[in-house]
Amino acid sequence: MAARVRVATLVLTACFSDARCPARGLARTGVGSCRRALVRASAPVAVAHPDPSLAPEDVVRTCMDSLARNNFPEVDSGLATCFAFSNDMCRAAVGASLDEFVKFARNPIFGSMVNCESWRAEPVNLVGNGGTPTRGAMATQLVHVVSLSGRTRTFIWTLQQERRPPNAGSWLVWQCLAKDKAIELTV
Repeated sequence: MAARVRVATLVLTACFSDARCPARGLARTGVGSCRRALVRASAPVAVAHPDPSLAPEDVVRTCMDSLARNNFPEVDSGLATCFAFSNDMCRAAVGASLDEFVKFARNPIFGSMVNCESWRAEPVNLVGNGGTPTRGAMATQLVHVVSLSGRTRTFIWTLQQERRPPNAGSWLVWQCLAKDKAIELTV
């Protein structure tokens, strides 16, 4: 089965001081003045959805690329992609609806990934022996994010392979924690 994530290469000219510009979140050239820039980026054509052919690192990359360009091609489409790749437990923890997730994502910790300057992922770590008949395999991946304010923060992405339909076989986000807050959030 082919992956549902479709990518297009776009060349856009954008005015970064214009909030209406659809390419505004793609690159940062400075603050305080109107600057035109040529931006080349791989941009999602639509909100991506889980697919069994995607590996854990593909899911994290899809989510992070979408979050980094949150408002492209539509407002909050990056958050919608991230929500689509969240499992039921993760969705319940952030309000169970896309609207509640968008509100949650405005907090300063998770919000540092939204429209971030840059990000870099470490290799995926497969956890355990591949899951059980009732619980899917798990994987973790550390992602280092540089926010718009220039702060670097590391996030621990934990994914689980879904066992039940409609996303059976797909890797979904189980949780995403800021590493510096992981202990207090899990105890």
